[in-house]
Amino acid sequence: HPGTDLLTIFDRVDSYLIINGGIGSGKTTTLYALADRLCERAMEQDGEPIPVILDPETWLRGKPSIEEWVVDQLRIKYGITEEIGKLWIENDELVLLLDGLDSVPDGDFPDWEKDVKQFRRERSTTRVVLCLLADRKRRLPESWGKVLEIEPLSPGQVSDLLESLGPRGAEVQQAIETSQEVRELATFPLFLSLICATVVNYGFKF
Repeated sequence: HPGTDLLTIFDRVDSYLIINGGIGSGKTTTLYALADRLCERAMEQDGEPIPVILDPETWLRGKPSIEEWVVDQLRIKYGITEEIGKLWIENDELVLLLDGLDSVPDGDFPDWEKDVKQFRRERSTTRVVLCLLADRKRRLPESWGKVLEIEPLSPGQVSDLLESLGPRGAEVQQAIETSQEVRELATFPLFLSLICATVVNYGFKF
C-alpha cells in the first residue's frame, strides 16, 4: 500500500521481499533505506536481525554455497571473522539484502536459485531482500515472496520536490516542461537528480 512504512512491509514478510522497479526508479535507495531502519532497530532491541548488503555478482566467482559466500563477504566487506560470520548464520541473526540480482546472467541463474533454495531449507527463518529490475521479475517464482513495486513519481510529486528547492527548483521545473520525454524521465528519481544537476550546475536547457 502506498505510504506504508518500510519496516511494516518487511515485518509482513516471512521469506523473501522482492524490491521491483525500472532503471532509476530507486530500488537501491529503498534497499539502503530499509537497511538503515533495520540497523536502528537492531541497535535498539536485542534479538533483532542484523542487515547485511551483498552484491550477488561476487557469488559468480567460484559459485560457492550461499552460506560460504555470505561468510566470505562478511569478512571481505565488513571485516567480520569467519567464526563470527558462521555463528550469526547458524543463529539466524542476519537479514540478507542482495543489491543487483540482475548481475547474475540468465545462464547462471538456475545454479544461484538452487543454492538459495538450499540455504532457505537449512535457514528457514533467515529473510532475504532482493533488488530486481521489472523485466527480470519473471525469473523468480511467485511463491518466493512479497513484491514491493517502486512506482514512478507522479507529476505532483515532482513539482513538490522541485518547489522545495526554491529558485533552482523553479529553473528545473521550467526546463523539464519544454519536453515530454524529459518530463517522463523526471518521474524516475535517478534521472530527476541528473536533470537537476545538469540544469543547476551547467545551465543546460532542454
